[in-house]
Amino acid sequence: MIIVQERWDASDASALAILLGAALAGTTEDGTPLVLLPLADRGGEAGEAACLEVVGQLAARFAVHIAGAVRYVTGTVGFLVGPDGRPCLRAPKVSPDFAEGYSDTPSALSTPAAFEIARLPFGQVAVLVGEDAAAAQLVRAAMWRGAEIVLNPSREFADEQFGIRQQARMARAYENHLCLVTASPRALSREPGFEERLPSASAVYDEWALPIRATGAESFLRIALDVEAVRRRRAEFFGNLCITTRPTVYAPGYRAAIAARGQPAAVPATRVAWQEEGRRRAAAYAAAFPERADAFERYDVLLGQVTVRHVADAASADEVIGRNLSHAIELTGRFAAAPDTRLVVFPEFFLQGSRMGRMPQLFPIAGINLRASPHIDRLARFAQDHKVHVCGAVLEIDEDWPGHLFNTAFILDDRGELIHRYRKIQCADVFGLMDTTPGSILDRYLDRYGYEGLFPVADTRLGRLATAICFDMNFPELHRALALRGADLLLHPTAEPHNIRRRAWENSRQVRAWENTMYVLSAALGGDYWSADGELSLYQRGHAKVVNFDGTVQSVADGPGAVALGGQIDLRALRAARADARHCPMLWDEPRVYEPVYSDTVTIPDDLVKGPDHWPYLGGKALNEVIARLTAAGVFVAPRRRVQTGEALATGGY
Repeated sequence: MIIVQERWDASDASALAILLGAALAGTTEDGTPLVLLPLADRGGEAGEAACLEVVGQLAARFAVHIAGAVRYVTGTVGFLVGPDGRPCLRAPKVSPDFAEGYSDTPSALSTPAAFEIARLPFGQVAVLVGEDAAAAQLVRAAMWRGAEIVLNPSREFADEQFGIRQQARMARAYENHLCLVTASPRALSREPGFEERLPSASAVYDEWALPIRATGAESFLRIALDVEAVRRRRAEFFGNLCITTRPTVYAPGYRAAIAARGQPAAVPATRVAWQEEGRRRAAAYAAAFPERADAFERYDVLLGQVTVRHVADAASADEVIGRNLSHAIELTGRFAAAPDTRLVVFPEFFLQGSRMGRMPQLFPIAGINLRASPHIDRLARFAQDHKVHVCGAVLEIDEDWPGHLFNTAFILDDRGELIHRYRKIQCADVFGLMDTTPGSILDRYLDRYGYEGLFPVADTRLGRLATAICFDMNFPELHRALALRGADLLLHPTAEPHNIRRRAWENSRQVRAWENTMYVLSAALGGDYWSADGELSLYQRGHAKVVNFDGTVQSVADGPGAVALGGQIDLRALRAARADARHCPMLWDEPRVYEPVYSDTVTIPDDLVKGPDHWPYLGGKALNEVIARLTAAGVFVAPRRRVQTGEALATGGY
C-alpha cells in the first residue's frame, strides 16, 4: 500500500491525479494497490457527493483503492473507494478535533457508529478518522466487526501530547492484533497564503506493536502489509487479546451509563462551542468526584521491586511466605519511614510466588485469606508503624468461595485496615491456570457483590485508588471503567518475564495513564528463586515504573533485582489536567457510539466454571472454540494453510 503525506484538495481532480500518478510511479505491487490519503487540506465545501465523485473517477482511472477523509460543513467523514469508482464504506469522525485545539466542525460524538467493514481481496478494512484511531473502544468495536486493517486518515499537530497519541495508535494495533495505518500531511494551508508545517506522524503499526514510521520529508511511504501475520496471530489462543476481552463484562456498564446520561445534547459545531462543552464535561466530572478536605495533595510513593521464593509444597509454605514478607519489609522499610512516603506498592506474587497457582492441593495451605492471615496482620503492622497505605497482589482463598483461588490485589490503609479487594478480571484461568476470574463465575459473583464489585475504587486521603493486575494492563476497558468511577491512581502489581510482548506492555502503561488522566504505579517482580536454595534468576524482568497522568515516565527501575523505587504524586496537578478537556480524552468517552457492538459480541462465554473442581479452559479448548466461532462468522479470517508438496494452496476466507 502507499501512504501519502502530501496535502490534497478534495475538489481538485487535476491536482489529485498528479499526486496519485506520482504515488503510483514505479510500483510493482501485485493486485490492486491501496492508496491512503491524509485528511484533506481543503475542498469539503463542495459537499460529500462532489468530493466522492472526484475520488471515484480517479480510483477507476488508476485502478486503485483510495481511502482518506474530508472535512465538510456537516462533519468530517472517512471513505474508502474501490477501483470501480464506487464507495466501499463511509466512516463519520466521532472524536472532536482536540489535536488541533478543536475546529468549527461537528462530529458524530453521540451517534451509534456503524463500524463498516470493506471485505477486500487483500484484507478486511475499516476506516477511523484522526483521533478516533487512538480511542480504545472504537478500534475494539471495529475489530469485532471484522477489521484486520484500520486505515487512519489524520492530521497531526506538534504539542505536548503528540507523542502519546502516536503511542496510543501503537497500543490499539497490539490490543486488537491488527495493522493500523496512519496518514498525516506534512503541511497545512492557512489563510491567507501561509503554509503551516506539521510533524511527521504517518506510520504503520503491526500486530506486535512494531512501528514503521515516516522520517519526515518523504512524500510517500510504500509498505507491504502482512495481513496473513494478523490472521496467524488471531488463530493462536494463548495471549489472544481479541478473544479474552469479555464484552459481556463491560457492556452492562455502558448501557447503564447511557441510561444515566439520558438523551445527548446537540453536538457542538464551532470551536467556541467545543471549548464550552469541554468545560462543562470537566466540571461535571469534578463535581461527581470532589476533592477531600483532608487529602494529602502531594506525597511520595514507593514501589517494592522484590525477589521471591516460590511456595512449592505444604510443609514449607508458611516459612516461604514469611521469608518473602521479611524481604519485602526489609527492602522498603527504611524508605517507608520517610515522613512524606504515604503509599507502598508490592508486585504480584510477592508473598507466595507463582508456582502454587498450578497446584490445587496447596490452595487451603498456601492461599492467603486476606481477613484472617498472620502474614496480612504483619503487613498491617508495617502499615501502622510507617503510616503508609500498602498494596500488593496475592493468590487468595475466601471462605465464601470454597475451592476457588483468586488472583487478588488488596490495599491496607495506614491503620492496617483492609479497604480494597479486586479480583483479576482478565487472563489466568482462561489459559488453563488454576485461579478463578470473576467472568468465569459471573452470575454468582454479581449476585454476591453487584456490578460495581467488579471495579472497586477506594476513596482515601491519597486520592481514589484502584488496582489492576499484570495482564489486565492490556485491556483498556478495565482502566476506563475505573477512571469513570473516579480513580486517580492505578496501582498495578505485576510479574512480567522477558519476551516479545514487553514492548507493547511498556507502551500500554503510558497509554493507560494518558487516556484516563491517572497515575499508573507498576510494581514488578525483580527476579525469583526457582528452587528454595538455588541462585536468583532474572527471568522476571523488573523495570518497576511510575507513570505520570499525561503518560510520561516519572521514574523507573532500570532492570531486574531488588529495588525500592520512589516517585511522587501531585493530586492538584492531576485535577488541573482533568479540568482541560482537550488533554483529557476520557471526558469525551461516549458509550452510545460503541455499546451496540459490545452488547452484540460474545467472545469467551461467562460462567463456564460450574464448581471448584471444574476446569473448562484446560488445553485452550474454550478459547479455540471462540476462534472457530468468530472465524465462521467472518469476524476472523483463517490463515492460509501451509502448502505441502503436490498440494494445492488451501486458504480460509480469501
